[in-house]
Amino acid sequence: MDETLCSRLFRSETENKSAILNPKWLALVAGLLALSGTAQAQQSTKIPRIGLLTGQSQASSASGPNIDAFRQGLREFGYIEGKNIVVEYRGAAGKLDRLTELAAELVALGVDIIVTTGMPPVQDPNHFVGAYAEMTKRSADALIIFTSSFTSFHRRELLELANKNRLPTMCAQVLWMDAGCFMSYGPSPTELYRRAAYFVDKILKGTKPADLPVERPRKYVNNLGKPTPKMPCFLSQLLCHFDQREKSFPM
Repeated sequence: MDETLCSRLFRSETENKSAILNPKWLALVAGLLALSGTAQAQQSTKIPRIGLLTGQSQASSASGPNIDAFRQGLREFGYIEGKNIVVEYRGAAGKLDRLTELAAELVALGVDIIVTTGMPPVQDPNHFVGAYAEMTKRSADALIIFTSSFTSFHRRELLELANKNRLPTMCAQVLWMDAGCFMSYGPSPTELYRRAAYFVDKILKGTKPADLPVERPRKYVNNLGKPTPKMPCFLSQLLCHFDQREKSFPM
């Protein structure tokens, strides 16, 4: 190798080392590393946002025993609403045709997950009177009402008609008891909401919803109502012989 070429290579290598050791370059590299670290920290500390969509009123969708149970479930997994998780509440107020609109609104807000309850086909409350008249015409002895967002929202109307038509009614949730239901038996709604937080945590940590198990309710609750003036005499006498306390049945 000739002397000129050796000189160029040596000078090039020296210049490269000088450039790397130059304080300006070191400052630039440090700045880029800091920006990269900040971006990664922001990404890792992103506050998850979830949507809670129900067929109830907006107020009921953001408060009450079921929502309190959901928040408790979130806390059990380390999520504190307003600190490291945001919950957007939406309620259709019994107008189930609005559910699609409200779901789209939550998607537009960029929520990570939408938590909702089972929704039936849209029904018309104007059909209630005719339905009860038909039951009376056919000499129905009792009525079982299954719980959905639609029936829960209209439960007082449904039970007023049941009492008017002297139809003892069995419901699935304890919240119906205050509206005049004869008895209730079904999965504990507060337990279902609390358990929903488990699935939220799994999805936020990367589990695909399709890989999550389908669970049956773990707790069932039975309640008997109190005698009311509108209740048939034989039912009032029957209820007086039963313990009125709520009974839970773990599964």
